[in-house]
Amino acid sequence: MHHVFSLYLPCSMLHSCVLSAVLFCIPLKKRPRFAFRLTLCLVIGILLSGMLPGIRVFLMKLLFLDRIQYNLVAYLGFALTDVLPVLLLSFGLIFLCCDIQLSKALYAAALANLTQSIASSLLVLLFPVYAHPPHEASQYQTVLLEFLVAISVYAVVYVAFARRLPQDGTYRFNCIYPLVLLIAIILTERYFGIVSVQMLKIQQSPAFVFLLIHDLVLNVIFLLAQNLRSNASKFSADLEIQSRVQALQQKEYRIFQDNMAALNHKFHDLRHLIRGLRFCTDADRSAMALQELEENIAVHDCAMNTGNEALDALLSAAWLRCEHRGIRWTCMADGTAVDFLPPTDLYVMLENALENAMEAAVLASDPEERFLSVTIRRVHRFGCVRIENFCPADTKFSDGLPVTTKNDSALHGYGTRSIRGICEKYRGECRMYIREKTFITELLLPIPTGTNSPHA
Repeated sequence: MHHVFSLYLPCSMLHSCVLSAVLFCIPLKKRPRFAFRLTLCLVIGILLSGMLPGIRVFLMKLLFLDRIQYNLVAYLGFALTDVLPVLLLSFGLIFLCCDIQLSKALYAAALANLTQSIASSLLVLLFPVYAHPPHEASQYQTVLLEFLVAISVYAVVYVAFARRLPQDGTYRFNCIYPLVLLIAIILTERYFGIVSVQMLKIQQSPAFVFLLIHDLVLNVIFLLAQNLRSNASKFSADLEIQSRVQALQQKEYRIFQDNMAALNHKFHDLRHLIRGLRFCTDADRSAMALQELEENIAVHDCAMNTGNEALDALLSAAWLRCEHRGIRWTCMADGTAVDFLPPTDLYVMLENALENAMEAAVLASDPEERFLSVTIRRVHRFGCVRIENFCPADTKFSDGLPVTTKNDSALHGYGTRSIRGICEKYRGECRMYIREKTFITELLLPIPTGTNSPHA
């Protein structure tokens, strides 16, 4: 709750909209040249803080609040003119200094305003004489005391709340609902503060102390609720990561089983061919058996020679799985086009794309439609990946990505998101679309300048 004396002390407004805003800037992701931006915002904030009483008078005249009789409706206008300038000034400082969305910057500004309200209420509770001018203390002594209380409160709030709310420099949860609720609480608190002082005349009574304690407890509870909300968001994110890891492990195990099944099938054929050769006396039949044996062995030879060892292993394993599933496989790959990608990112991106393509291709009722085509090449300064496969007619898209048809969409929808996420990580572009029953995945990745590649 703002006390009346603060309205006539421009210096005391500094912690209302500048210092409290800086408090919530510290744990957020900073914009480039943060020190310069912060210094500039502090200078502007100090100047505007001194002008806040005048701005409030101007707003009151603009809304004709100075010409109407004091009543409950007029006090609502007073609350707006009291809160909004401070809130907007805090918002401007946070948004200009921090790399954050508009709604989340306003959310941080509202939290800063709430923190300042805690400091002001605590000052009046601890030193009630300073809230009711006139008194013997000078304005400088009052302002100094106000700043000392404010800085003490800000230090506690920062350690207990402000630094714990963001995750990786931003608020990961949806801030719209708590933002609306927070602004409503601030306006309501300010409104009843004005009513209690101006209309009910209880500033000197025990009821006023009760209102101060009520506001203080309410604000602290709301900060605690935001902290719990942030912890719940982090816990939910951890659970999602664990679920994805488990799903990836299950996927890897399924791929391993497919590869082993393909190898066992081929080894079974090889044993029969060798046994047949051992007892075969016909030269023509022996030649045919030797040719078939050679073809079977060729499947397991690393026929992929793209110039990138990680890509060779990945494509060879995919070729083996296609052979086992009866999918026609064609591949033209230049490994130097993706040399700049770390093997882990290359594996996650292409393995997800190839596995999704194989799962779709095997759904074709016509064996001739079971195909998977991979093209990886370099075009100027870009690495281009194009994967084509059969696609069911009922495939739906959301946000440019195909919607999973599996029951647990939370676990199985992340593959395509991972593909696009890795593309965006390297400032590339990911496109997925359907053309004549063919699902096409196109990845366009800019090759960094100075890449150690024979063609760079």
